[in-house]
Order: sequence, then C-alpha cells, then structure tokens
Amino acid sequence: MSDASGGRGSDTHSPRVDDQLAHEVDALVHGAPDEGRTEGRRQEDLSESGLDSTRRADLPPAVADLDDADLELRAALASHLAGVKWPAPASRLREAAREDFAPDQVLELLDRLADGAVFDTVADVWEAAGGTIEHRD
Repeated sequence: MSDASGGRGSDTHSPRVDDQLAHEVDALVHGAPDEGRTEGRRQEDLSESGLDSTRRADLPPAVADLDDADLELRAALASHLAGVKWPAPASRLREAAREDFAPDQVLELLDRLADGAVFDTVADVWEAAGGTIEHRD
C-alpha cells in the first residue's frame, strides 16, 4: 500500500466505503454481539409472548416414534442426498450417496430400495427403506 491513502489503511476504497466497512465488522472484530440477536434472547422473547416456534398451532403434536439413532440416520441420508435432483431412481440415489462418501449405514439403507423405484423426496426414500415415520394423532 502506498502512503497516498492518508493513513486510512486502505487505498482500494474511498474513505466513505472504508468507514462503512469498519462499522459493519466492528461488533465481530471486538466481540460485542448484539444481545437482542442471541439465541437465548430470542427464546426468552418467544416464551414471554406465548409463541412457540417449534410447533404449529393448526397441527396436533407429532408422536415421537423415532429414537436418536433413527433421527441421526435419517439426517445423514438427507445430507448425502442433498445434491440429487428429484424425482430420482433408486440407482441414482445409491450412486449419489457413494459419490458423497456416505457411511455404510446410509448405503445399506439405500440398498433396501427396490431397483427401478423412483422417489420424489427423502421422506419417500426413508419410508420405502423401512424407516420409522412420525405420525400425528
């Protein structure tokens, strides 16, 4: 950098742009997060207002039939199929999971699918492979 910048620290931007950039990153650089944006604060606000963002009022609560292992496996399945264009045949799903270096459990789950079957969503794959489905009362 040349000294022609007048000691601003940057000769790439105008002084106005430098000031704006400095303002935008100041809280990040100095570790002073906006308290109103923290997760705990948002939860306090929701509980005080009586709102619960985790449940839709127009639907009954889901019956939790899935254990933690099922939830993790279903999440891994979805993660390793994230790049798939739907609808997709079972063979493409297996191929995509292998290309994404899916763990053996995910590959074994995909091997349960009928050859030639076409799926519209990860939920359809999960159900066809014998995964537990939540239901509403």
